[in-house]
Amino acid sequence: MRSLLLLFALLIALVGCGGSGGGSNGGGSTGTLSIVPSAVTLAPNEEAVFSAAGASGVTWSVVEAGGGTISSTGRYKAPSTVGTYHVAAAGGGRSAQATVTVTDGAFVVLTPLQATVAAGETFKFTAEVRNGTGTPTFSVVEADGGTVAQDGAYTPPSTPGTYHVRVELPTNPSSRTEATITVTGAVSISIADGPRLASPGSRITFVASITGNEDTEVAWSTSAGTIDETGKLIAPDAAGEVTVTATSVVSPSKKATAVVKVIENPTVRFKFAGKADIVLKLDTDKAPDTSANLVSLVNEKFYERRTI
Repeated sequence: MRSLLLLFALLIALVGCGGSGGGSNGGGSTGTLSIVPSAVTLAPNEEAVFSAAGASGVTWSVVEAGGGTISSTGRYKAPSTVGTYHVAAAGGGRSAQATVTVTDGAFVVLTPLQATVAAGETFKFTAEVRNGTGTPTFSVVEADGGTVAQDGAYTPPSTPGTYHVRVELPTNPSSRTEATITVTGAVSISIADGPRLASPGSRITFVASITGNEDTEVAWSTSAGTIDETGKLIAPDAAGEVTVTATSVVSPSKKATAVVKVIENPTVRFKFAGKADIVLKLDTDKAPDTSANLVSLVNEKFYERRTI
């Protein structure tokens, strides 16, 4: 019995030790709370706006006494004294810190400080040198966070996640600014099968599907006629081929196309089970509206077993 009690006490001690600890993670976050930007360089008395992701209703503070001020909405004003300071956010049982470097020398302003990029795309950052001259140096903080060229062109990794692009000025190594990048999944886009024949002025509604990414927004365009944001095409008045394009908004290099043939005086065939077919030869010159409406209804599957 005494052995069991000793074992039980030992287990309690081990659990207690496992839950303790301290120290700083060097500007990172505890849990899933993060601050944007994670690092920024400012001139004395300059302002910056911070935002927090991972918790709502966070409380903002400046860690160091005399390290500037920050409002309840995350608007920070740097002190007049140069140095390195830290902005802290806490909420939902989590906390995070961002590093602020205040300098009276040259530093770099990075734009934007936050971006979302789909895998397979590229994104361009810009860097502006203030209070001096020099050539900014770009780098990716995480070893597996993709690559960035020295002109600011960032290529994300294939693995979704949160990464950081850093810009520094070699003439002032203490200053640095970091942008936070959210990399989302690679996009695949397609247009569903459907009618590909139309008469002048008739309508066809297209449907696009996106896989691999939570953002399924699509931008539609057409080589002739008009198409709205829902994918509804109004064919042009002239006969010919029309190319409809669906473009992923989150991954603009990913596109899908469909070709529609616009024909004059089309033939519409109605089939009836056990009876003869009814064939209508439309005259798009004499009855353009009637022809367009009938073909639109056929393309929108208003009639069953239709053929154009």
